Amino acid sequence: MLETGIGKEVVVAFAALAGATLPGDLPSSARWYANDLTTPWEMDADGTMAVRPAGPMLSGSTPGPPGTGTT
Repeated sequence: MLETGIGKEVVVAFAALAGATLPGDLPSSARWYANDLTTPWEMDADGTMAVRPAGPMLSGSTPGPPGTGTT
């Protein structure tokens, strides 16, 4: 799905719930955006995506102007 880092936070948080068996689309941010609103979401070498710790947003990141990728 075409989600910015903000939308990806919701998808990753849902996928991490116990009992979620159909997590949805989780491609890395770079697949769709050269610059994102948050720190880009990337797949780990084993094909997984780590859930980020809690913070101001679901993943602990803070959005910035487009292309800043601030955390």
